[in-house]
Amino acid sequence: MVIASQVTVVSGVTGVLLICHGTNNIYENVQYFFTGEEHTGYLRDLYRWASTNAGYGERGGDILYAGIDLSLSLKALFGKVLVPNSRSWLDIGGRRVDTERLYYAMYNDSVTGFKTMEKFSLSLEIVGDYVTISGTMK
Repeated sequence: MVIASQVTVVSGVTGVLLICHGTNNIYENVQYFFTGEEHTGYLRDLYRWASTNAGYGERGGDILYAGIDLSLSLKALFGKVLVPNSRSWLDIGGRRVDTERLYYAMYNDSVTGFKTMEKFSLSLEIVGDYVTISGTMK
């Protein structure tokens, strides 16, 4: 049971980071789209503030922000995603003979994230990662 709790906490932290980074990226891009000027979001400002207080300057905060952003993207692309199938616990359609399978069997119901993505979504993810990397290298 302890392992399940730790996994839940890690997944929760990852989810919160995904939401925060996604919201911040949307904010920055919408601001640029409408004003033509680069604006930094609150989350990037928080990274810059922490980096400056640690003695690394604003550039260190931008590198940290981009690193975490790319890590979250890689987690989404190469992490395991549950996919329902005919023998899955995720199949809500009705009770089957094997419904009582143990939790470890659910691993067989998961695939790598990019395998579930459509070509357009995968292309957007790769282009976004490229833009993040090239923006960090400036």
